[in-house]
Amino acid sequence: MVKLVVTDAMRVVLRQAQAQPNCPDPLRQNLQAFSDSKAAQDCEAVEFTLLQQVVEFLSRGQSCSPPSLSQILTGTAVHFPRPEKKPRNPQLEEHLENIRTQLAQKDYMRMVKQVSLNEKYRVGSHSLRDIAQVNQNLMVIVNILFSIAAVFATVFYTSTTLTSDFAVRVLLGMCASITVGGAEVWLYVSKMNKTKTADVKTSAYELVN
Repeated sequence: MVKLVVTDAMRVVLRQAQAQPNCPDPLRQNLQAFSDSKAAQDCEAVEFTLLQQVVEFLSRGQSCSPPSLSQILTGTAVHFPRPEKKPRNPQLEEHLENIRTQLAQKDYMRMVKQVSLNEKYRVGSHSLRDIAQVNQNLMVIVNILFSIAAVFATVFYTSTTLTSDFAVRVLLGMCASITVGGAEVWLYVSKMNKTKTADVKTSAYELVN
C-alpha cells in the first residue's frame, strides 16, 4: 500500500471532497482525519488509492473540472514510515548488565593486582628483607672467619707432632685455613646464586599471572 506525503494542495482537495453533501459514507469516513485542522496537521501521509477515489468523486460531482491527479501529486513524495523501536527483552537486558558488571570487576581486579605487584617490587619495598639479608651475610662472614681461625689453630698445634719449626707450623696452618675458608666461601656463593635465581623465577611467574 503506497502512501504519499500530504501537501497543502492535497489537504484542500480532501476537505473539499468531504464537504460535498453527496460524498459516500465510506469515503467520508476515510476523509474524517483531514476534516479537523489540528488532526489534519498530524496526518503526514495519505494513501494513493484514497486520492484516486477523491479525484474520481470530484470529477463526477462538479460542473467545473477539479484538479487532476497529476496536479495534486505535484510536490509530494513517497512516505516511508519511521521504524518503530521494538521493546527490548528485560531478561536480555539484565543478562547483558550482569556481563558488563563481571567484566568491570575483572578489569578492576586486574588493575588492583598489577598495582599490588608494582608496590611489592618497587624500590625501597625490600627494606626488611634487605636488613635480614645483611644480618645473614654478617653471620656467614663471622662463621667463615671463626672456621679459618679454628682450622689455623688446630693445624698449628697439631703440627708439633711433625715438626718443631715455627715457620713450617705457621705455613701449614695458613694453608689449611685458606683451603677451608675458600671452600666455605665457594659453597656460600653457590647457595646465594641459586636463591637469587629462584627469586627471579618466582617474581616473573607472579607478574605474568
